[in-house]
Amino acid sequence: MAPEPESSSTPNSSLRDRYIALIDQIVTITLKGQLRSKEQIYQQLVQEVEVGTGEIFERCLTERLEATQAQVKQADDELKQARASRSLRAMQTIQGEWERYQKQQQASNALTRATEAILQAASTERLSVWLTYVDPNQGNRFNPEALKQLAQALERAVQF
Repeated sequence: MAPEPESSSTPNSSLRDRYIALIDQIVTITLKGQLRSKEQIYQQLVQEVEVGTGEIFERCLTERLEATQAQVKQADDELKQARASRSLRAMQTIQGEWERYQKQQQASNALTRATEAILQAASTERLSVWLTYVDPNQGNRFNPEALKQLAQALERAVQF
């Protein structure tokens, strides 16, 4: 059986195209005044960016930011420069919400790891493992909100 010919479109390039389109769409609706809050941008990122593909999205955003910065610098009339500046501000807002999304994901992953570590520890070691997350002298300790979430996660796990 002959191998199938390689497609010119790799999964990453279609994902790249999708993320470029997402960024452009957010910028467009922001410029039209249809997107009024950062939370709306955040929710679009949560819905549209696939887990594990953040690096691709980040490269696309950086590429679009750099291109728009160049447009701002090279604009030959005030109208073009104003539009490019507004687009740049919209992209910077996307970048801020992307950073927020990443922090949320990191916190969620840390919470999952802590829950699993506590539950997978031998019953005689669970208190010791739990203390590594609540002891203020430990580097990986959780803040009060994260501790509340950890307690809820442990409670749900015990109920099943």
